[in-house]
Amino acid sequence: MKAMKINLERLKHNLLAVGAIANAGEKGYTRLAYSAEEKKALDWLKEKLTDQSLTVTQDRVGNVFGRWGDSGKPAISFGSHLDTVP
Repeated sequence: MKAMKINLERLKHNLLAVGAIANAGEKGYTRLAYSAEEKKALDWLKEKLTDQSLTVTQDRVGNVFGRWGDSGKPAISFGSHLDTVP
């Protein structure tokens, strides 16, 4: 399996890109759970994971999973919330 290097410019670009998917308000940005903005952010994440050749799944409540490696073997996993609070 190929190791993935951290590219700080790519990381910054991705944080700004997903951050732009929100409703701007007086006190910051809002991307409420189960909103159209959260769905758009999750779709963005699924596209990014697919671009890295990960196996992508999503459960019934919206959690997105990207699996790197063969099923049935140890995997690399991460988690994050793409929704926000006001």
